[in-house]
Amino acid sequence: MARKLTLSWAGTALLLLLPLALLPGPAQAQRTPLPMAGKETLYQKVLTRPGVDLKAAPGADAEVREATLPAFSLFYVYGEQETGGERWLEVGRKRDGGDLGWLPAAATIDWKQTIVAAFSNPADRKRTLLFDDRDALIELLESERVVPRSQELREQAIAGTLPPDSHVVSIEPDTYIDIAEQFYLLPIIEFEEAFLASGFRSKILKVASVPLDIDPMEPERPSREELLKAFDAGIMFVIDTTISMGPYIDATRNAIKRIYDAVAASEVGERVHFGLIGFRDNVEQVSGLEYLTRTFAALSLDQDPDQVVRDLAGVAEAAVSSKGFTEDSMAGVNAAIEEVEWDQFDGRYIVLITDAGPRAADDPYAALPLAPAQINAAAADKGVAIYTLHLKTPAGEFDHQAGEQAYRALSRFGDAELYYDVPGGDVAAFDSQVTQLSEALVGQLQDTASGVLSAAGAASGDAIVDQARLVGLAMQLAYLGRAEGTQAPSVFEAWLAEVDFENPRRKVPEVRLVLSKNELATMRDVLKALVDKFEGNLEARMDAGVLFRQLREAMALIAREPGQVVDVEFETLGAAVGEYLEDLPYQSEIMGLDEHIWAALGGGRQREIIDAIKSKLAYYERVHNDPGLWTALYEGAAPGEQVFAIPLDQLP
Repeated sequence: MARKLTLSWAGTALLLLLPLALLPGPAQAQRTPLPMAGKETLYQKVLTRPGVDLKAAPGADAEVREATLPAFSLFYVYGEQETGGERWLEVGRKRDGGDLGWLPAAATIDWKQTIVAAFSNPADRKRTLLFDDRDALIELLESERVVPRSQELREQAIAGTLPPDSHVVSIEPDTYIDIAEQFYLLPIIEFEEAFLASGFRSKILKVASVPLDIDPMEPERPSREELLKAFDAGIMFVIDTTISMGPYIDATRNAIKRIYDAVAASEVGERVHFGLIGFRDNVEQVSGLEYLTRTFAALSLDQDPDQVVRDLAGVAEAAVSSKGFTEDSMAGVNAAIEEVEWDQFDGRYIVLITDAGPRAADDPYAALPLAPAQINAAAADKGVAIYTLHLKTPAGEFDHQAGEQAYRALSRFGDAELYYDVPGGDVAAFDSQVTQLSEALVGQLQDTASGVLSAAGAASGDAIVDQARLVGLAMQLAYLGRAEGTQAPSVFEAWLAEVDFENPRRKVPEVRLVLSKNELATMRDVLKALVDKFEGNLEARMDAGVLFRQLREAMALIAREPGQVVDVEFETLGAAVGEYLEDLPYQSEIMGLDEHIWAALGGGRQREIIDAIKSKLAYYERVHNDPGLWTALYEGAAPGEQVFAIPLDQLP
């Protein structure tokens, strides 16, 4: 079932694209919205400002078709007309030309690209400020006193004592809104690249939002202290159970048992939950491996700790060796992401333990064509952090560098990489690490049981402990964001910087592209056609002209499907995928590739691009098929018109 927008923040609510009743009126002949300037498959769209009525005809005195539309209602533009010295737009909620009405152009905002800002988790940075003036923001960024001045403004914003000439109109919430779980829109109206006197550069974003009065019938929420006391953590171990892993399996099992024994009688004993999945490798290659993945202890809120400990006794290393050194660890992590109902937990952790690098996404014996970066994105969509303990045993020395590179990409969490190696695969060092990590993750519950946030800033000098505190705080802020219904700042139009004032290397908002399910399906189908033509025909691999001709033929078939809008006469691969990739604040790998540039790349580079696309295709398929990720922007929206905000780095 598609999600609805039901968020509020500190006595105000940000009205985004809220449900809009289907407009009354007689059916009209099907029409097509006006295309954007210079585009063929992208249509003009506008967002409404507060307090505007939809009229049956242009003109201030025309009959009202829908009174006082919710601000940020999204409409397609079908036409325009000058009436009484005022410019009016003919608009409709849907793309089929039905139920049209009229809006004064001055009461709308052009939304040229459906890109939005999504705040990153503020656990390791200060809250960012929003300004009503672009030049004031740039002046602060270029100031030698940017750090103390931004801190002063931040303290004034929190205290409500901002002077009138500060140009600060709002501040980021103190908790975290996970856009994958609590969909919201902070539309980016304009963006530009600013080169700062400091030598850094930052994108300057103009965003839009609007405050509303809180619902007077909304029930009173528990205090933050009470909410934190109800925080539950789920920790799923994903452990390599191939023939070399016996001592590490024992150490992991013993660490979990020690943790259970330690917390059993404490106030957090019922707040921490463990599970364990074992993975091996492709059983079609070696049948004696018995399984690719197996759940030995399911992760759930109602588990019996004693039963979990008994279940872990069944974990043992394989009796036979797999072929080669790499193992299908991505299958194990994917099983942990997919099998656990993560939304029942507030702290969400996967701990991968292995001595081998993962099979590559293009390995024919890999269970899934997913690269570590796409597995990481799938985990992030569910709010899960992935830790990796990489055992660098002497036997796998040749694999260490490739494995580390893959697992660092897998274990990215914000600006942190939750990757830890165990030099030499020393069993005692590993036992210390897994125990330390488990204790650190459980330790945050001691704070939450007291109703306080984890102290992420207090450095202990130990990377595992410090990172666990940081991730723990991030999980707590995300949990409070969900529990308190945190919403984006209450301003109508404002400017913010992409970078953190205190650390220009750190990004504050993440830029995402809002795609409908139909648009994602079209992108998936076009890219799949490209991969199939490249891999299925030797002539297409050898001749770019043949490849592009066959892709155009495939797209002509795609264009016949309902809801599919494609350019069958495309010149570049970017145009084939969709014009929405143009003019975005990122560089697409395929945007400018026409058949001549493609031919000049050579077979090796072509294969790299195709393999990267294959991995992203698997991610698109996962997103497409997960109903929990899709949001209906208005009541009665067709499934294909529901939307998801995809990170720009997951675009082709």
